Amino acid sequence: MSATEQRKISLSVRALAEFCAEGGDLTPSGSVRRMLEGAQAHRGVQKTYGPDWKAEVPLARDIDLGGLTVALQGRADGVCLRGGDSIVEEIKSTADDPSGLTGGEYPAHWLQALFYAAILAWREGLGQVTVRLKYVGLTGGEAVFERRMEAAALEDQLQRSLAKVAKWLKSLDREQTACRASMKALAFPYARFRPGQRAMAANVYVALRDGKNLLCQAPTGTGKTAAALFPALKALGEGLVERVFYLTARTTGREAAAAALRLMAGQGL
Repeated sequence: MSATEQRKISLSVRALAEFCAEGGDLTPSGSVRRMLEGAQAHRGVQKTYGPDWKAEVPLARDIDLGGLTVALQGRADGVCLRGGDSIVEEIKSTADDPSGLTGGEYPAHWLQALFYAAILAWREGLGQVTVRLKYVGLTGGEAVFERRMEAAALEDQLQRSLAKVAKWLKSLDREQTACRASMKALAFPYARFRPGQRAMAANVYVALRDGKNLLCQAPTGTGKTAAALFPALKALGEGLVERVFYLTARTTGREAAAAALRLMAGQGL
């Protein structure tokens, strides 16, 4: 990426909070059942809101980090706009009794609420915002915690958190740039193609290049794993795709993929 190019990524408020508080990837997690239970608990609280309150308030902001623009967005569970007395509420459900919570058990929950408050303060020109974290028990009970925050402190927290993401992405870019060079020069990991294997590999590459779906059916012994992985890595090295996922439901399929990757690693991959 040249100095004049501006990269832009979309990022949810929740993903940012979880990344900064827990580390790891920017991918959300959670079972469907747990999410449905949580949604039900949210609706129960939101039904009690008065006329000054709004539920599921969309909040978004594009933030320039110098060469990287982050399109941050999400929905605050509850917002009460009353000038200097404005409140942002984040609701979390729990299967346990919430009465034993102290409010400091889950830093990601606070960060999520703080980020929403920061965006609201920026959008509405607020000097202060009350940040409220409410835990609701699935079998009853709740615990409520509040922090009165200056807009400057909220903005500082948001900027420092986004700086962590920018640093991680730059590190990832360096790794990908180094890997792509070796992938582009990659040679087929075996001495020769098996019958039908070259044709399959060519079709996989064309499908990736053209952004199309491909369904391959080939007999055992064709070498389907290498015929899929090799052109996929070549396409990755040439910048035709950003990521490659190889999914298999069988241990033998996993071992075959690992063996093929080990051979390619011998070439400097």
